[in-house]
Amino acid sequence: MSSQTKGQAAVTDLFIAISVFIILITITTLTWNLYNIRLTSRFDYDDMMLRGFQVSDLLVKSKGIPADWHITYNTTYPNPRDINGCCIKSQQLIGLADNERILSQERVDAFKDISDANPQVIKDALNINLYNYYFVIRNQTGVPLLNTGLFPSGKYAVNLARIVSYNNQPVIMEFAIWK
Repeated sequence: MSSQTKGQAAVTDLFIAISVFIILITITTLTWNLYNIRLTSRFDYDDMMLRGFQVSDLLVKSKGIPADWHITYNTTYPNPRDINGCCIKSQQLIGLADNERILSQERVDAFKDISDANPQVIKDALNINLYNYYFVIRNQTGVPLLNTGLFPSGKYAVNLARIVSYNNQPVIMEFAIWK
């Protein structure tokens, strides 16, 4: 009779060990997936933050390449990559400044016109194709003077503000990038 009891205890111990093993594997897998999702989300947010800083600095500190991009643009062509039609080529950069942190009204107007007509042109030129953007210039009291793009409504958003001069007045330029 004692041999049967030992066999039953060994089978019970085996089932307990297998159950504990399955529970530990399940907890480990769920924890791994949770950290993987958090890491991926953090990479996306960091990429948006980096691109947002680069774009906002480019807009407020640069005239663009070439400096007269705002004069030669043309929004009448539906395809921004059309060889005969597009104003902003892939090797061009958009900049809104006459001098550092002094925005040009002509460049800002051209930027708004292009953005309103075909936002994909702006996304291509700023290399933010994976994201949406929102651009606004506010006066010192926070009243919007000019805005373009889609207002942020996604899961992740990075909003960067810069104090600049526009029409000889200090204003706040905000550039938001979102997904």
